[in-house]
Amino acid sequence: MNNAWRTRLRGLAETKGFAQSLALALQPGDTVCLEGDLGVGKSVVARCIVQTLMADASLEVPSPTFSIVQPYESANSKYAISHFDLYRLFGADELEEVEFSDAIGRDICLIEWPDRAEELLPQDRILLEIEIASADERSICVSAPADFHRRLRRTIAAGSFLYRHWGSGTFRAPMSGDASARRYETVRHVGEDQRILMDAPAIDEASVSASALDYMKRANITRNVSAFISIDQLLRSHGFKAPQIFAEDQDQGFLLLEDLGSQGLLDEDRSPIEKRYETAARFLAHFHQSMLNRNEDTLNQSGIPAYDREAMLCELALYPDWFLPNNQSFDREAFVSGWQRLIAILWDDPPVIVLRDYHSPNILWQPEATGVVDQIGLIDFQDALLGPSTYDLASLIQDARIDIAPAMQEALVEAYLDETAKLSGTVNAEKFRRSLAISGAQRNTKILGGFVRLSKRDGKNQYLPRIPAIMTYLRQSLSHPVFDELRPIYETAFRQHDTGDASANA
Repeated sequence: MNNAWRTRLRGLAETKGFAQSLALALQPGDTVCLEGDLGVGKSVVARCIVQTLMADASLEVPSPTFSIVQPYESANSKYAISHFDLYRLFGADELEEVEFSDAIGRDICLIEWPDRAEELLPQDRILLEIEIASADERSICVSAPADFHRRLRRTIAAGSFLYRHWGSGTFRAPMSGDASARRYETVRHVGEDQRILMDAPAIDEASVSASALDYMKRANITRNVSAFISIDQLLRSHGFKAPQIFAEDQDQGFLLLEDLGSQGLLDEDRSPIEKRYETAARFLAHFHQSMLNRNEDTLNQSGIPAYDREAMLCELALYPDWFLPNNQSFDREAFVSGWQRLIAILWDDPPVIVLRDYHSPNILWQPEATGVVDQIGLIDFQDALLGPSTYDLASLIQDARIDIAPAMQEALVEAYLDETAKLSGTVNAEKFRRSLAISGAQRNTKILGGFVRLSKRDGKNQYLPRIPAIMTYLRQSLSHPVFDELRPIYETAFRQHDTGDASANA
C-alpha cells in the first residue's frame, strides 16, 4: 500500500530543489504520475527531473503535448526516461503507437495527466499531486511505496546537507556507483568548481542478517564514513592525491569532496591506456616504499586493521559458499589448509597499506600533473587494510571490469619491479612474483563468489558476464608452482563449471 507525505515549497528554487531530490531517488522502472490543474508546475517538476538525471541543467525539455512522448537516454545508458503528456490523448490506440506499455516498468516514466491511462498504470506508481497553496507556494503530496519514501528521505537529507555547507542554488546529478551501498552525486555552483557528494549511510547492524554482519566484521568491511575520513587524511598528509574533504556529517554519512576529474586509465572504447597503467604500477612502488620507510610500529598505530589470515579466509569462503554451493565433491578442508599455508607466505614481508580496490574505476588520471606520484588520484580506500604489497598490483593488472592481456600484465609487473629497484636499490623478483600469484588467486577466488552473491542475494546481475574473465585471471595465477598442491582442487571445480555440471550451480 502506498504512503502519503505532503510538503510545501516556497518559490521556484525550492520547487527545483525538491524535484532534484525526487529525481535522485528514482530507479529504472519507476513510474511518476504528475497530477494537478493547468499552470501548477507539473512541467517544471518534470523538466527538472529530466535535467537532473541527464546531468545537464541547460538541457531543453520540450513539452510532449503533441508528440505524447519524449524519450531521453543518459550518456552512460544508466537512465532511459520516457516523458509522457496525455492531455491531448484521443484514444488507447495512440498509447500503443508510442509503446506506452513497453516503457512502463522498463524506463523511468514521467506521466502528466495520468488519469487518461489509469487502467494501464502500475500499482506501485509514484503519485505527485501538485496544488497552488498561495501566491508563492506550491503544495505537493507524494503517494508512493514505502521503499521510495525511504529513498526520497535520503536524497532530501543530502540536499539539506549541501544547503548547510554550500548554500542554495546547487545543481545535483547522479554518478555511476559501485557494488556497495554508497551513492555519489556531482554538485555544481555557477562559477565554482564541481564537487562530489558521497552518500554512505552507516550500516544498521540490526537490519542485516547475522551472517552478513559476521562477514563484514571478519573481512574488515567498513560500516561508516569514519574510515574514509581517517585514511583520506593519512594519504594527503603523506603527499598522495586523495580528495579534499570540504564538509562532513559522520552521523548521517554525507561527505562533500573535491572532484578529482573524470579521466581514468581507459580510453573511450574502455580499452587500457598502457602509459597510464604503467604510471599506476610505478605509483604503487612509491606508495609501498613510503609505507616501508616508516617505523612498523607507527604504521600499526594508524588504526588500520590487518589483512590477516581470518580476513582472507573469510573472503575465500565466498567461493565454496556461493560459486560452488551444491558441489558435494569439493574438498573444503584441503582448500582451507592449503590457503592457510599460502597466506602465511604473504606475511613473510612487512605489511603496507593495501588500498584493496586499486583498479580502473578508482584511479583518476591527473592530466595537469607531472611525476609518477602526482598523476594518480585515489578515490576508493575506505576498506584499506595493512597487508601484502602484492595485493594492489594484482588488483591493477587483473582488473575485474576489463580484460588485460598477459603481455601487458607482465609489462606492468616489470614496471613495478623496475621502479622499486630504483627506490630501494634491491628487489627479490622471484619472491615477489610468488606473492603476486598468491594475492591474485586469493582476490579472484573471492570475486567469483562475490559476484554470484551480488546476483543471488542483492539482485545485482551486471557483474555475472565478467565471471569467465575472472576465471581466466585465476587460472593465470594458479599456474605458478606455489599452487602445485592446491591447483587440483580448483581444476576439479573448473571442469564441473566448464561442462555445466549443475552441482557447481554458479
